[in-house]
Amino acid sequence: MLRELLKRLKIAGLTIDAVYTLPTNVAGQPQLVGVRVVDVSLTSVTFESVGSPAPELITVAIDKIVAIEHPPVP
Repeated sequence: MLRELLKRLKIAGLTIDAVYTLPTNVAGQPQLVGVRVVDVSLTSVTFESVGSPAPELITVAIDKIVAIEHPPVP
């Protein structure tokens, strides 16, 4: 269900307000505010930051995502 939502957000090209994830073992949590989906695989999703001078790509395991704040999906 979440994977399908992420695919729809990618197709629509919508900017996601915020993505909330479970804690990771990586120092510092990724900033997933104002991002767009660029790829959805079976187990992960890659986001790009919107409005940055140099696009930053962040890949997150789908099972680590707990909530997404997004505009309505057409």
